[in-house]
Amino acid sequence: LFRFVSDDHTQAKVLVKSLDAAGIKEIILVHQDDLAHSALAKAMRKELYAIKAVIKGTISYGAKETSFRPLIANIAKLLSPSIQKVGKEKACVLIIGDNGIEDILFEATQFRFLAQVRWFGSMPSAKSGFILKDKDARSFAGKTSYQVPLLTANSKHKLFKYIQRQLFYRLKHQPDTHAFIAYDLLQVVAKTLRKTEAENTKEFTAALVSAANSYKGLSGQLTLNKSGDRLKQSYEVRLVEQKLNRFRWKRAGKYFYDGEELRAQK
Repeated sequence: LFRFVSDDHTQAKVLVKSLDAAGIKEIILVHQDDLAHSALAKAMRKELYAIKAVIKGTISYGAKETSFRPLIANIAKLLSPSIQKVGKEKACVLIIGDNGIEDILFEATQFRFLAQVRWFGSMPSAKSGFILKDKDARSFAGKTSYQVPLLTANSKHKLFKYIQRQLFYRLKHQPDTHAFIAYDLLQVVAKTLRKTEAENTKEFTAALVSAANSYKGLSGQLTLNKSGDRLKQSYEVRLVEQKLNRFRWKRAGKYFYDGEELRAQK
């Protein structure tokens, strides 16, 4: 299986570096209870040792959950002691999931003190357009500077603006990096088919990996690990910013690989 996107460990590294940059020491971890999000939560626990931050409580919720009031009550119960111990500046809530993010933020308005700490989310939560559409959810997100990592695209590629315009014309909105990854995937497969006459899966797989590892496309340089995931991927960090009565996703930083080291762009 080839996904051409970074694995959980890279996103976990970016999330942890973001927490470290914000001075976070105690975390309430909320994650969607399915394979993908549970795996990212597991990777997060491993990476947190590097910054000596502590998960003070873990709460899971179902992928089809629709009622989040009990979840918010549990967050409040676990977060209160952390605020008393390390202060509101060093405590946070981290949500790993894509279901009901705007509903979670809406329900969080029940407890005023929940808006006194930073809230962070995993990459899929930024795709929830309702965060900025729902009045209460966006207000809470703005107060807590709700922050997420996003994959970056290679905007310097000669075809970037052309493909971006074509996608915008068809989608009626600006494409995210996954659209450019899909384009790169198609190009790599086409390149593989043109250059190989492999008659079995093993030979074709080897040819595909070789083509991917030598390809630099709209999503950047491709290098795959043994699992078929992208080995190195740049991330952009965005947070919800409020200016007067307007809300937007504001770029707050970028992380990129310098050799084997994931670094923050200065």
